[in-house]
Amino acid sequence: MELQSRSIALRTDRDDGCHDRQRNGRCDGIARRGCATAATAWVSQTALGKRELIGAEISYREALYGDFIRECSKQVIASLERTLDKPETLLPVYELINRIRVSASDAVLAEAEHVLQRIMEQYFEPNLSGRRGARASRGRRTGDPLKSFGEACRAELKSMRGAV
Repeated sequence: MELQSRSIALRTDRDDGCHDRQRNGRCDGIARRGCATAATAWVSQTALGKRELIGAEISYREALYGDFIRECSKQVIASLERTLDKPETLLPVYELINRIRVSASDAVLAEAEHVLQRIMEQYFEPNLSGRRGARASRGRRTGDPLKSFGEACRAELKSMRGAV
């Protein structure tokens, strides 16, 4: 009798083993699908996070470059009308250039420094006022002193948008 019950127990174990293998096969499939779903979600979240970071960086640089253009435009006009009596007048421009230095490309930084150089040179040239100023300006550099800077910024932001 004892031998018979052992035989039945062995047979049951084997049956359960076979049944377990089938169940494990199904579980393996479920696990694989679950892993694939988790991996897809992770990749999607990572890509979304990267796009958000690049978008935030683009917004930051647009604001920074806009501030630089605004401040330099004021300084360009001021340099045409008067000499540099107080060097601290240029402090906001230096502050912006150093913020640009931290995050911008070398091309944008070089153009920003070039704009500052032009402003400094203009402050030490004779003032332009009225007709005398109009005649004198014909012999000087003409054109927008911020144009090259704006073009460098546009190229940089365009390449950043392309990375998104």
